[in-house]
Amino acid sequence: MKRVAFLIAMIILFSCSLTAQWVQTNSPFGRYLGGLAVSGANLVVGYGDSIYVSTDNGTSWPLTTTHAFSSFTCLAASDENIFAGGERSCAPKGCSYSTMLLSSDGGISWTLYGDGHKIDATGASAILTTHYATGGDMGSEGGEIEYSTNSGLSWESTSFTYYQGPAGSQYSDSLWYGPEPYCVAVNDTALFAAIPSGVLVSTDRGISWTLNNSGLTDSIVSSFIVCGGAIFAGTSSGVFMSTNNGTHWTAVNNGLPNPAHIGPFAVSGANLFVGTGRGVFLTTNNGKSWSDVNTGLTDSAMAYLAVSKRYLFGATVGGAIWKRPLSEMVPPNPYITQVTDVPVDQGGKVSLFWSATHLDTNTTTLPYYSIWRSISQVPEQVQKVRSVQDITPQFKGQAYRTTTFNGKDYAWEWIGNQPAHKFTSYSYTAPTLFDSVSGNNGMHYFLVSAHTNHRKCFMTRISTAGTR
Repeated sequence: MKRVAFLIAMIILFSCSLTAQWVQTNSPFGRYLGGLAVSGANLVVGYGDSIYVSTDNGTSWPLTTTHAFSSFTCLAASDENIFAGGERSCAPKGCSYSTMLLSSDGGISWTLYGDGHKIDATGASAILTTHYATGGDMGSEGGEIEYSTNSGLSWESTSFTYYQGPAGSQYSDSLWYGPEPYCVAVNDTALFAAIPSGVLVSTDRGISWTLNNSGLTDSIVSSFIVCGGAIFAGTSSGVFMSTNNGTHWTAVNNGLPNPAHIGPFAVSGANLFVGTGRGVFLTTNNGKSWSDVNTGLTDSAMAYLAVSKRYLFGATVGGAIWKRPLSEMVPPNPYITQVTDVPVDQGGKVSLFWSATHLDTNTTTLPYYSIWRSISQVPEQVQKVRSVQDITPQFKGQAYRTTTFNGKDYAWEWIGNQPAHKFTSYSYTAPTLFDSVSGNNGMHYFLVSAHTNHRKCFMTRISTAGTR
């Protein structure tokens, strides 16, 4: 068995100066947008009863579907699928019902998902890789969440009914009926739902729910997001973070305005953005501190945020859509997300997974990644590589380098390259030196570098560390 977790992700990135500011797009929308989402290179907006898709980062907005809903309530997207939730009328009867539309081509064409089956998406929606959740209304019976673990191919339903408020709260003498959760979230092991009395958590696919408010001093949660193994909750008084599926929450508001009036979140690798009543703020250290990234932004009340490979987009309460290049705000670092043991190989290999740098949009300017494994020291009989750029796409043989992180020197040996394909994430099967039953503790360190085609226009940065 291998202990395969202390990870270090390293990058090569442009150090050329840029003019850093937000720019308003040519969006023709007014108030009450129904959602903002990114799918691939397309920016999708629900407005009124129609869906608009921009394929040029907001310069133009062709109408792709009209009369989609009588009103939009949410949009959520993965690389391939976009789900749009809203109310549809069933005239001439004068009634309405909630359902979902699905697009698998970046929002260009849409189908009524499940041929109109009763997925209720009026409350909120959330997506994490292949896990989806949508919150809805069960009327007087309580709240409902439908979720999928296979990219939306099939859905399961769970509900929570007549939930008693916590002792001492304004809800302690009443039962909660709905109409729907304020917002929902999903990670690999849990479902989260925000209700008036706090955060409900289920770790058994909704069979049972627990109200987890420890450390949460503001129970009205308006937004969730999963980032870096933690879940973040936004409230009017600030941001709270939990690293144990909501068992305990910690306020993480250093650098945020007070009151914060937290709105939408958006994540790009290890970088987390949040929209507030006073603009957009960024944390690159999992909430330990936040910085203002509002230069050029003249309309600061954010209703939605969305991230593409190149841009952060923000939709304001007034309906204006703004954009700003990620490269002006965050280092474009690949981010190691997971290391897993390759089964039944006698400790010979692990699988590395990393999120791509947001510069990975052109295989000419960013052609490949290199993968490195830590060793105790560079062998004396060899000369270490003078620059990571000496590793060409066709490199063969042995190569070594050293880096310093938190005052400690690390030695690395090159183990392979991974061509860039403009993907959002990559994986690589890496050989290990030993396993944990070989007399060594089995701990391995890995490093991923993103290579540009500009030899003199880069810098080196270590972005994250963790154990597994």
